[in-house]
Amino acid sequence: MQFKRYAPVSIFCGEQETESVRLAVENLKRDLRRVLDCQLEEGVAESGKGKQGTPAGKPGSAVRILVGTLGSGEEICRKADLERIRDGEGQYHREAFLLQEKAGELLIVGSDRRGTIYGIYEFCENWLGVSPWYFFADVPVGTKQEVEIPAGYVKADWPDVEYRGIFINDEEELEHWVQRYMGEPTIGIRTYEKIFELLLRLKMNYIWPAMHVNSFNAVRENGALAHRMGIVVGTSHCDMLMRSNNREWYPWLRKKGYTDTVYDFSLPGRNREILKEYWRESIEQNRDFEVSYTLGMRGIHDSGFEVRALEGKTGRELLEAKIELLDSVIRTQEALLEENLGKETVKTFVPYKEVLELYDNGLEVPEDLTLIWVNDNYGYVRRYPGEKEKQRRGGNGLYYHNSYWAPPGGSYLFLCSIPLAHTRNELKKAYEEGIRKIWVTNFGAMKPLEQQMSFYAAFAWEAGREGALTEDEQAFLGQWIDRTFSGGYGAELAPLLTEYDQLTNTRKVEQMDADAFSQTAWGDEAAGRIHRYEKMYTTVNRIWKTLPREEQDAFFQLIGMKVHAAYYTNLMYYYADRSNLCMAQGKKKAAQRYTDLCREFDHARRSMLHYYNHVMSNGKWNGILTPEEYPPPRTAMHPACMPPVGDLQGTSCEAIHIPVETVDLAHSGLESPCKGEGNGWQLQQDGSQTLIVTTWNQGQEIVFTQPVVKWIEIGNEGAAPARCSLSGPEWIRFLDVSDSGREGQDAGNFGAGTSKVVCTVDVETRILFVPDREKVLAALKDGPVQAYSLLTGEIRITEPGGRPVGSVPVSVRLSPLSVEEAVTLWAGSREKAGAIPGAGYGQTRSYVGCIGIAGSVKEITRPDKASPGNCVEDDGRICAEASKGAVRGEGAGWKQIPNLGRDSGSLLEAREPGAEVSWQITVLTPGSHLLELHRFPSLDSVGTIQVGVVLDQEQEQVLTTASNDEHRGTWKDNIRNNVDKLYLRLPYMEAGIHRITFRAISRYFAFTRFVVYIGDRRENSLGRMDGDQHLPRVFDIRECVKAYYGQEAARLLPRPVLYLPADTRGSSLDAEDILVQPDAWGVPVKAEDLVKGGVDLPGEKEGRLLVECGAALANSSYAWMEHCQWQWCSGPSHGETGLAMYIRGAGQRWVDPGQAPALCYRVRLQGGDYVIWIRAMMWGDDTCHFTIGLDDVLVPEKALYGGKRIWRYSNEQVWKWIPVWKTALGAGEHTLRIVTFASGIRFEQIYITRGEELPPALESV
Repeated sequence: MQFKRYAPVSIFCGEQETESVRLAVENLKRDLRRVLDCQLEEGVAESGKGKQGTPAGKPGSAVRILVGTLGSGEEICRKADLERIRDGEGQYHREAFLLQEKAGELLIVGSDRRGTIYGIYEFCENWLGVSPWYFFADVPVGTKQEVEIPAGYVKADWPDVEYRGIFINDEEELEHWVQRYMGEPTIGIRTYEKIFELLLRLKMNYIWPAMHVNSFNAVRENGALAHRMGIVVGTSHCDMLMRSNNREWYPWLRKKGYTDTVYDFSLPGRNREILKEYWRESIEQNRDFEVSYTLGMRGIHDSGFEVRALEGKTGRELLEAKIELLDSVIRTQEALLEENLGKETVKTFVPYKEVLELYDNGLEVPEDLTLIWVNDNYGYVRRYPGEKEKQRRGGNGLYYHNSYWAPPGGSYLFLCSIPLAHTRNELKKAYEEGIRKIWVTNFGAMKPLEQQMSFYAAFAWEAGREGALTEDEQAFLGQWIDRTFSGGYGAELAPLLTEYDQLTNTRKVEQMDADAFSQTAWGDEAAGRIHRYEKMYTTVNRIWKTLPREEQDAFFQLIGMKVHAAYYTNLMYYYADRSNLCMAQGKKKAAQRYTDLCREFDHARRSMLHYYNHVMSNGKWNGILTPEEYPPPRTAMHPACMPPVGDLQGTSCEAIHIPVETVDLAHSGLESPCKGEGNGWQLQQDGSQTLIVTTWNQGQEIVFTQPVVKWIEIGNEGAAPARCSLSGPEWIRFLDVSDSGREGQDAGNFGAGTSKVVCTVDVETRILFVPDREKVLAALKDGPVQAYSLLTGEIRITEPGGRPVGSVPVSVRLSPLSVEEAVTLWAGSREKAGAIPGAGYGQTRSYVGCIGIAGSVKEITRPDKASPGNCVEDDGRICAEASKGAVRGEGAGWKQIPNLGRDSGSLLEAREPGAEVSWQITVLTPGSHLLELHRFPSLDSVGTIQVGVVLDQEQEQVLTTASNDEHRGTWKDNIRNNVDKLYLRLPYMEAGIHRITFRAISRYFAFTRFVVYIGDRRENSLGRMDGDQHLPRVFDIRECVKAYYGQEAARLLPRPVLYLPADTRGSSLDAEDILVQPDAWGVPVKAEDLVKGGVDLPGEKEGRLLVECGAALANSSYAWMEHCQWQWCSGPSHGETGLAMYIRGAGQRWVDPGQAPALCYRVRLQGGDYVIWIRAMMWGDDTCHFTIGLDDVLVPEKALYGGKRIWRYSNEQVWKWIPVWKTALGAGEHTLRIVTFASGIRFEQIYITRGEELPPALESV
């Protein structure tokens, strides 16, 4: 049958159909008009007659669609092959639909009302091409000339999970958008109508509605709308019997006039009766709707179970009393439901937080309640039901997360980077373990989680089917993209998106922090990540601007934005970390360059967010994506750059003058005058230029045991570009050169692929090189491997004219391998030349231009991962990927899960205890070495998670994680880094080949890789050197901002200046800040000028005094530092050229104020009553510990800010002025100290005033 453009279409729907089906039919009509511009002829099919008396079974000229539901449209249903939607016992599947072409008619039949609705939307999406995201992501509805359904076509389908839904949570951004676009004061009927339609088009049926900003239950029409449309409404673990306590309890008390009632069931009598009244009214309001009722009790807004009547009880007595009380609560609630409903309904119980302890200690939950199990808020299911729980009549459910408002440092509300493979694997295990009744996932404010919601909905529908599309997330994404956009880009973008998730979930954008990835341990793991983002960025940009204009906004929402956001954020933090590294190495010019680049990419991210909210889709989504505003918690911001300050080195409290030495031509050793990371040596050219050389892995020589890429860096401290050449032995091949100071493709660098290269060093240059495989193989044929070094030589650095200025020893060491083993290691495929993709020869490597690809170089591809070369000691470390192990036995019991390895690759997961997997490793250095196992941080809150480790024939050692549940062991670090690193000291190994075997003890034990450290372990994240090792490509991001986001987005104002109000009465969740938006940027200053402020005694003028915290770097009698651990970083003042002081490195604490680091300032005041403000940046309550001292008196920390808590969620990730202290001071000189008790908190300025004004938004006073 054919639906042709402009042709008539008749839709027949039974008069007895529910309103939910008729609403879906109206949407079907709208879709037909948009796609085919059809002439719609309505009809009613009952008793065999159409609207005009035309027999329903005899089609006229119009194409006919017949819509019917069992029990409502029997005449239509009798036409369909209903056996297709029955189960093996002859019963109809719940929510089943049948889409069938029969006798020239299209039948859409459902086993119940939602089955029919799903059938309608199946036709709309997969035949008409209308995306469920036509409204919420602006996916255009394309027009068609015709839609043809093959004769005899039939599709029958039904869901595997009974209730499949979402939780709208932490929804402040959604409300902000609603107020601007939907014309509602809060999330209400107009918005829910769109949300419910989206859920039904995605074939979901269940929702926990918003509860932060309002109460769904407070407006009865919300529930009535859900019922009319076919959506089942429930509530979360803390909201009982459909009551949203956070927004309902206190308003209800005020309405009732109850003034002495508390939300505490332990108080008998009137208090308890009022609670029952509160619950009863909710049941009565919802009795006519299809809802699920949560039973049990917790406190208001996710707080603990209140039990005032149990005060005085402790230990087991208190525990048993709580169990008895909660049992009474549940029995009371069940009685209320029975009295007021008179029908069966879905009832749930969530064993969560303190309630879980009561459940595990004997609380009997009635059999008809569905137990809702939980994950740890980061996608790791905490436990599965036991055998008895699997048999429960009420079944089991799961509350899962793809978004979360967490304690400080743990939120992820900007993007979701949990890989689809991660969600699939955890939910698949949950399904296999009997969790099949209810699935509900927290999707925050829904945008920008469109991809995750689509996959989740599809997987929940088909979770129990082998070979389902969602079993392969790349296949799913490819189809999803090709359905959504033209051009056939699914095959190209699907692997990009799965890689994006793996890469970004290694450290979420929201949780990015200093030194998350090393730039010096076994190469530059951070740069390898940047280049992968770079490739995604250029690919996405090319496709974005190639698509038809009407598709571009949707593409940016669904794909482009998150790639831009992650790329910019990772570059911000990369350049901030690199500025610190370069200052430690003495490369001040590079440090300034990286500070500037960090700022530029920070601005680019802000411009991108402006574009998303104000420009894209004509500003439709203004307010929906504001990750730098509160609420909810902000994303990672303000990375700590370290700009140069005069002669200061930056790693000591004392000012250090960096000497410039002329390298002895005859003795160019590598002793460094620079402190900090990396060995470096300097040479002076013509008395005006200084080159600083640092080597791979911060070593004094470079040793190869495998054909991998390594590098040397040259920094230029001179005013002009410096030219130099590098020459190595004939078995070394230089690749191309990357320079941080030059945009686009490097100019003036010659000799790639040879043993000599000439380069121009502007700011900092990294020269990559690799051993020539053929030369090494030739040497193996000519001589024995027993020699400690097979090949030796040096890389010499010379200036123009041939003047030698330094050298770096290089060698190939293969002892104690046999010749045969060494040949196997180095031969590989003759087509391959190294180990690092994108590092040199072969692959097209993208240079970032504004839209497309601006150049390419060749690649060194990766050797076969299965070869012994992947498990050979190199630079004091052996690394092996879990997916490349040799599994023992038939079937093996280990499952490889693609696209779920940490950072890349596959995960290896044990499915059968006792299963073994082994690797061959080659040790060149004898000893008892340290094993580091990168475990996928899955949980088992009621069991142990273990694996056995056997080296050769030694006795098995057992690795047990302490992090088997949330808040245990290193769980907090594990969820930030998506890994649980387990350590074991291996037995002594002689040099040679060994076998390491892992035996599964616990089911679901899974890991990505393991590392054996030979000697000291150096701090790193990934455990391996992988990826392009060039310095990140420098390009003009400002021009890209204009090209991508427009001139308006490029014209940024400074961020608002935030002030903590002097008087606050709210909780730590409230947003009470005073915001002042400067209309101009401050005037930039030189960092050394800020330090010079500490040379003189500053004095009050007109009742005010502004002190720069960076002045303490002067270490003078007027400004100094105590307990020498302070470092400086960039601050937001003075046009973002300010200086702040902080202690770098997380987790440091001081208890004794006399030993705690302090910043000290002498000031002259005129006398009077003063308010002392401090501009600070902090992360969490654990880092917000400091105080001030005035003269010889230290203010108690708890007395600051009028005795109120300084920490609140609105402080996270931002600079804020805090009125810390009010005091009377006499005229004359005073000493002011800032004493910190925790590392991490930054201090930029102090403002002392006798007035009531706020500190200045700009820097003039």
